[in-house]
Amino acid sequence: MITRPKAAAAQSRSTDLRVTITHQTQDRVREAAVILSAQFDMGTVPAWFGGASLVLALLIFGRDRTANDRKYVDLVAVWWEIEYERRMPNDSTRIEDVTVTLFLKNAGNLPVEVTAVEYTLTPSWLVRDLHQWPKRADGSFMEPNDPGFTGVWTVSTAQSSGRNFIQDIRIPPDKIITCGPYPMNIAHLVPDHADQLSPINGVKCKIEHMEVIDNTGRKWEVRPGAARRPIHLHRYRTRLRAFRDKWSTKP
Repeated sequence: MITRPKAAAAQSRSTDLRVTITHQTQDRVREAAVILSAQFDMGTVPAWFGGASLVLALLIFGRDRTANDRKYVDLVAVWWEIEYERRMPNDSTRIEDVTVTLFLKNAGNLPVEVTAVEYTLTPSWLVRDLHQWPKRADGSFMEPNDPGFTGVWTVSTAQSSGRNFIQDIRIPPDKIITCGPYPMNIAHLVPDHADQLSPINGVKCKIEHMEVIDNTGRKWEVRPGAARRPIHLHRYRTRLRAFRDKWSTKP
């Protein structure tokens, strides 16, 4: 049976042993750190700055080269013009036919070829506001030609059309090519209770993307209005995009 003084002495020896092991472990860690620092030369501050300057120079060189390669593609522009008959919303004959004309300009001094221009149409309609639409005595909605009619229309943007394309257009230097006009019917984009196209910006055209081949044969993808530089379409990019379009197209 251990008395209290003997138990205290045993506990003191155990504490001294743990302290000794801890100091030995710290000494070994310091020795390992010294050995590693001697084996690996981390270099000096001037050497680090020199390496960073080399990387920065390579990045600037690559950026300038890419900008020089695409300078003729940056000079290719596309815009559109849409025409349709504007009528009052109380006109019983709804306008559903529009004409689209695209314009392509090459402001450079070398010819380019536009292999594809993809665009969509988004109409805006004058739609009856049924919450503020007057009713007849029998509870049915009034028509715009009824006496005492005071209905309200609101402008509603419908869903966009499917993808439309124009292809294989060669543009000489400093020339504008007119494509169209193309007649299009948008009856399938009419929402419920719509009477007429909006008289202001009734149909908008959005250029989704454009593919351009410069005079050296490089192919580029341009997205007008996306605030993005043209992308050089390497072979793997072209295959990836074709695969994406194939599987993203809904039946």
